[in-house]
Amino acid sequence: MLKSDRLTYRALEKEDVQFLYDNHNDGELSKYILTVKPLSMKTQEELIEHSNNDMVSGISNTFLIEDHHGSKIGLINLFKVNLINKNSTLFLWITKEQQNKGYGTESIKRILKFAFETLNLERVEIRALGKNLRANYLYCKKLGFVLEGTLRRSNYYDGLWDSKNIYSMLKSEYDELKKGYTPPTNNYSNDNYSNTNSNDLSNSYSNNSESSNQSSTKNNDYPDADYANIDTNSLFG
Repeated sequence: MLKSDRLTYRALEKEDVQFLYDNHNDGELSKYILTVKPLSMKTQEELIEHSNNDMVSGISNTFLIEDHHGSKIGLINLFKVNLINKNSTLFLWITKEQQNKGYGTESIKRILKFAFETLNLERVEIRALGKNLRANYLYCKKLGFVLEGTLRRSNYYDGLWDSKNIYSMLKSEYDELKKGYTPPTNNYSNDNYSNTNSNDLSNSYSNNSESSNQSSTKNNDYPDADYANIDTNSLFG
């Protein structure tokens, strides 16, 4: 079990099946976590079993996120863990009811600490759909991930194409941010965020994270592009 200021991260249990079923089949959330088909209770039960087996083998680390009241608020997964090449990929979702409270930021920071300081990884990757503007803003502006590239028109959902942005953070970048280094201003921009408060990154990594330089592609396929499954409220002060 892992802990951060307000949250606890634990392995999945059988009693979590209803929570996973409800959220993986949620129409709005599924657009961002790409659960294209309805998922059955049996599928959720198998997911829990597989995730716990993968944690034992070290391939993947899936955590259910709970707040200090014990309420379930989301899921975070450090998967495709390669201990030879020392890299992994991060995936996160927060329930609609618990968004815009800084939980996404807090969760990513804690799992980055686990990845770099416990597993001794060299690189952590995270991806965001082009339409998920808040997630893109969070990764590059709030957390300092570096935009490596864009997989153009790589996701098809509900009759629309979207691209996917690939971000990463290296151990050296995480160490610099943890020491208080402020990275160069990121180039990711969108008019929707021109008035967003950008807190000082140097305060954000008293417990974890990174550096950067980027650009982004705006996807016009999605009229609802300002909706996102990850909050941008910062814990940085």
